[in-house]
Amino acid sequence: MKRFLLLFVVLFLSISAFSQILLSSKKPKSNRNNLINLDTIKVNIICVIPHTRFMSNRQVCKIDYGQKIKFFKRKEKVRTELGDKKKFNSDAAIINYFSEQSWVYIDFDGYALIFHRKAK
Repeated sequence: MKRFLLLFVVLFLSISAFSQILLSSKKPKSNRNNLINLDTIKVNIICVIPHTRFMSNRQVCKIDYGQKIKFFKRKEKVRTELGDKKKFNSDAAIINYFSEQSWVYIDFDGYALIFHRKAK
């Protein structure tokens, strides 16, 4: 039993060590195609806009990091490794997720959660 627990802890830590925030405005056609890693973008402040779909209690996040937005282009959403929208249960789940990814929660202005990148 102790070996199983140790194996589970080691696997969990190795998976979380390689986690990253991936963004895309639309679902990629192939696996990880057109996904943007937020760690590669040179920004210090981001606005995370939680959005609840009609007849759903789960939230998806739109990210504003100061990118140029065209009129018909949608904002980038947080995606999973497979390119699906990452869904959160609440605002607290969003804050916890971004905190794990080396972002510090600053404020909620009624529209967006504001985060600052942790100093390295």
